Amino acid sequence: MIRVKDLTNLQELEHFKLVAGSEGLNKIVSWPFICQELMIENWVKGSELLFFTGIGVEVNEETLINLVEQCFRSHIAGIVVLLNDNYIQAIPDGMINKANQYNIPLFIMPWDIPLIQVTKIIADYIHTFSKDEKMNNEVFKRFIQMSSTSTTDLEEFTTSSQVNHYKYNYFVMIMVENQNDQTYNLANYIAWNHFNTGLFNICDNEICFFIGENFSVNIEQKCQDVINFINLQKNDTKVKLVGISDEITNQQYLRNYYKQAQDALFSAMIRNERIKKFNDTGIRIR
Repeated sequence: MIRVKDLTNLQELEHFKLVAGSEGLNKIVSWPFICQELMIENWVKGSELLFFTGIGVEVNEETLINLVEQCFRSHIAGIVVLLNDNYIQAIPDGMINKANQYNIPLFIMPWDIPLIQVTKIIADYIHTFSKDEKMNNEVFKRFIQMSSTSTTDLEEFTTSSQVNHYKYNYFVMIMVENQNDQTYNLANYIAWNHFNTGLFNICDNEICFFIGENFSVNIEQKCQDVINFINLQKNDTKVKLVGISDEITNQQYLRNYYKQAQDALFSAMIRNERIKKFNDTGIRIR
């Protein structure tokens, strides 16, 4: 995964200057997007780094504030505004304040740097890392398809899938309805931005996530936040049920925790509950 802060460390992008939204530097970047109009919501999928020149549009403080609001609704990773004397001479305070409010990194960049060169550097950087991400998710998929007698433990799994080691780990199984072509992109966004590890697998109408946290969290509330996020999207995908495993340790084989999330999901179904933790199902630990 590539985060906004990773791009700022590239020598080729040393002319980027952050002017707002520093709290959002951990946002995931999926691709660079050159914005050529003020209405962006029909042209983006989420997590893009948006470049705005102001060419061909009427630019004022109100329109720039509106652009930030659209970026927030569309889950844009960050905004880069190109400055020059003919189009946008400076960033107005209203845009800066709105970017800070929504934690959207807002950068300025000199006009005379070739934009095509900058976006190619970013695209190449993302492409290189995306190969590793796909490989990691293939490892996760193969793990899910393993026999129920698999003896893989947490340490072995995180090493083989090249996932960062987190103090707290869970499996979460989400049953959705109206799965469509955008469900994969939605799951990928959640896996990185909500559940941190980037690992997920979609099978029919179920999405399995591997969650990592460095601090103790209310896992049920975290899943409720994800439900709210999914249901707010323009995408037709909606959450029906969520099953959560116990906190993963090396005391059991990892496959057992995956089965716990499945059992919790089934328990939620028969008890007509939206979210169910395995510990609350009454099922004996396997």
